[in-house]
Amino acid sequence: MKRFLSLLILCIVTLGACNRHTPTPPQPEDNYTYLSFLSGIYYGETDGAYNYFIVLSNRKECLDVATGDFFHYEKYEYLFLDLYASEPSEEYNKKFFVPQGTYTLDTTNSKASGTLSSQYSYLYRNKEKISLTSCDVEVNINGISAIITDSSGNTHQYQCHNRKVDNYNIFGNNYSDETLSNLSGDVFINNCYAQATELGDYYVVGKKLWWLYILRDESNEMIIFELLTPLDAETPAGDYIVWSNLYQDYLALPGYISGDGDTWSWYYRTDDSNNAISYAPIVSGELSVKQDSNGELAATFNLKDDAENFIYGQTENYTK
Repeated sequence: MKRFLSLLILCIVTLGACNRHTPTPPQPEDNYTYLSFLSGIYYGETDGAYNYFIVLSNRKECLDVATGDFFHYEKYEYLFLDLYASEPSEEYNKKFFVPQGTYTLDTTNSKASGTLSSQYSYLYRNKEKISLTSCDVEVNINGISAIITDSSGNTHQYQCHNRKVDNYNIFGNNYSDETLSNLSGDVFINNCYAQATELGDYYVVGKKLWWLYILRDESNEMIIFELLTPLDAETPAGDYIVWSNLYQDYLALPGYISGDGDTWSWYYRTDDSNNAISYAPIVSGELSVKQDSNGELAATFNLKDDAENFIYGQTENYTK
């Protein structure tokens, strides 16, 4: 009881102190516009330099890390900076600090360390894209500052008191309010076969990406999976669950629609001209993949789309 009372008194005193001395948020320097949110994608090494694509904005979570899609809104301001640095990200795309240093706009897009690509560096204001003729960026322990001149000759100055990007939960618009499936009921697929394509560390997250295809030629049916395995995996064999996390092994990434169209894992049935008749995003379920000594793949799957339809079956060569 004495310990509880002491803790209670300490909490009350601490809260009172906080009320008397409310901390002041960081303020921009004179003539600078303060953009409080930092988003970004780490693209890894390119010709000896390391590419950091970052967005300074006054709106949180405006970037889909998986696809690079930008979610823009009216009355908000976004500064896109395509930086090339001499230092890599130790935690890949999961979390990174923008490397300290100075960066200058490069209209030749040389991708040299200490430059910004003019191709992908620009200002976005009220849904209008504004190109830049000059841009000088300084990154230090206190954050990021940029002085830019736009294509109309106007000068803008921006600050963000942050240089850390945390992408752990920022990827994929996987929970749309709109039902994307047009299936009228459950789907059973048999007499099918599996093929796979390896894409390496496609998302720069320290995981190997595979495209796995379940194909049934006689009915023009297909399931496309995006699968994550450890980097040292030599095959896509393993037991998977459908889940949205770019940083976990043996996941099948759930389907959604991005600016690139259908993204991650989907079911399709097409006509003879390859036009989709039936389609559905795979949003939950399980998948088991095996590979024999001849390199032949076999799979069994029990899945659901976003309309609660089951999509299930197995390849004809699958054995327990």
